[in-house]
Amino acid sequence: MDEIKSIKGNYGRTFIELNNGQMIVANSEFRAKSGKVDGVFVYTKSLKYKETDISLTAEEIEELIKQYGIYNEDKKDFIEWI
Repeated sequence: MDEIKSIKGNYGRTFIELNNGQMIVANSEFRAKSGKVDGVFVYTKSLKYKETDISLTAEEIEELIKQYGIYNEDKKDFIEWI
């Protein structure tokens, strides 16, 4: 899997753009443990490639979470994978 270029979203969806142009989309919801939005819950079972609507395999999900760790090292984004 290619590296993550950007992560965007709204209340119900998170969009993960990879450096190779592929877009991954997932169902999600805001996380507000501190009384304000402090992250996002992303439902791993809903992860799929936007263009083809094909779900990610378990191996692809594992690699995506690894790539997210690399992407997020110097950022303040917070995704909790559930």
